[in-house]
Amino acid sequence: QPASMAGPALALAALLLLAATVAAQDCSAVTRCPLVQNNTGCGWCWQSMSTARYGEKTQGRPGNANGPTDGGTCHDWTFNASDCQHHVDCPFLPNCQNILGTYCGWCEDTQAAARGSPSGPSQGTCKTWIWNSRECPTSEAPQHVHLAFGEQPNSMVVTWASLSARPATLYYGTAGSNISVPAVSTNFSFPLNLEGLHNIHRAAMTNLKPATTYWYMVRVGDLTSARFETTTPQAGSDWPLRLLVFGDMGRFGGGDVLYMLTRELAAINYTALVHVGDFAYDLRDNGGLNGDAFMARIQQLATKVPYMTSVGNHEIEADLFQNYRNRFSMPRYNTRDGWDMWYSWDIQYVHMLAYSSEVFFANINDIPKQLAWLEADLKAANANRANVPWIIAYGHRPMYCSNDDGDDCTKNASVVRLALEALFHKYGVDLVLEAHEHSYERLWPVYNYTISQFNYIDPQAMVHIISGAAGCNEDDGACINNIPGPRGPWSAFRASVQGTYSYLRMTIFNATHLYLESYSVEQQIVEDSMLIVQHNHGMRV
Repeated sequence: QPASMAGPALALAALLLLAATVAAQDCSAVTRCPLVQNNTGCGWCWQSMSTARYGEKTQGRPGNANGPTDGGTCHDWTFNASDCQHHVDCPFLPNCQNILGTYCGWCEDTQAAARGSPSGPSQGTCKTWIWNSRECPTSEAPQHVHLAFGEQPNSMVVTWASLSARPATLYYGTAGSNISVPAVSTNFSFPLNLEGLHNIHRAAMTNLKPATTYWYMVRVGDLTSARFETTTPQAGSDWPLRLLVFGDMGRFGGGDVLYMLTRELAAINYTALVHVGDFAYDLRDNGGLNGDAFMARIQQLATKVPYMTSVGNHEIEADLFQNYRNRFSMPRYNTRDGWDMWYSWDIQYVHMLAYSSEVFFANINDIPKQLAWLEADLKAANANRANVPWIIAYGHRPMYCSNDDGDDCTKNASVVRLALEALFHKYGVDLVLEAHEHSYERLWPVYNYTISQFNYIDPQAMVHIISGAAGCNEDDGACINNIPGPRGPWSAFRASVQGTYSYLRMTIFNATHLYLESYSVEQQIVEDSMLIVQHNHGMRV
């Protein structure tokens, strides 16, 4: 072969060899981001706003530090396994303050966050680039707008925050109406919110008609929020009630779950979100700025449907619960006595009961108060069982679990279980939703470590579901609590692998059938599901 042909021929051979190598690289075993560690030459393309814009699939793919090498693109790429736990979907961040603690910066030119470094964005250019969240412009406009069901079935409470202490107002109505309501405003700063927004405003939308779309907006001084819309639940009971349930969601650790919850609300008619304790990790951190960033992120969810909560251990704050009690407005808010953080609400065929597992570890003087309230509420709920047969309780710390971290639920003499299980069993609680453990676990119907049956047909004891894997910020983002195996025969199913962040979809079809499934976000699969059929709601012997 002539010397003049040797160079091009060798180059062509090298290209063909490279193409063959890429083609041979099999990354099908990479079903979640951390598995890139065990599969050389593979990276992970995330499910996020960045990739959705370009139709890129969430999967393990051949690649290197610069991106995929399979001929396609990925706009949210991770190649090193150590970076999986730090993932943040930068374009999904709602404002400049949300870059706090992330690898994202804020471009004032485009009013959007982007992945980058102190010198600028990773892709493209930005004339006015902000890397330090403390350099973000401040605004006196209303922020952190969110909904909750009110004291009455036909009411919703709107809560928002502001830098300004000027008078605040809620406006709402239907297409042909406009109602204004002065807000009740409070100021909280010392000692756990010195740098966050100090002014909290609350106002109620009342006399709401069922199955009706209402617009609403809030105002502080002469500055007004965007216009939001929410649709009230249907009248009566003959309709499927759909709820999204999760616990332990951090400000940026839960980014992938937050993205999926946003997609869910856009596609399906859910009635409410239920967050079973532990918010932001923590609401008080960075002088309250962490809490501000979290509240800003959930606004896109919590302005569409009520965001119902129960308190977790990360809200204790030296027994003050200050950030939690100021930032959220659950039913009975105006009737609370002391640190009272328990309430109930009826919807469709369901009596939803929120309780505090934290009184057993802080403010222990409130233990008798909560127990007395719970018994009175459960008595009333049983008297109304012909109309509202299901009783679903939700509180943060579980009564049982199979984790190996030494938490209260790993002990046979669990403080929470010994305090609440007999009461809940007596009054026929059907289902208990719990969190705290950063994992997912489903139990067989069980009472006092005795399994009533290995199915969910007319269960004679409570069913427990633990869903605390929405993505916290602990352990540098690697917040999965290990489950080596079942701690007892009462454990029916478990999931606790790094990268298996999840949340629950729950549907109550009617008075007898309740369906629940756990969705694994990174794997994009339903990892577990169950159907409870209960014809015998009522008190137990």
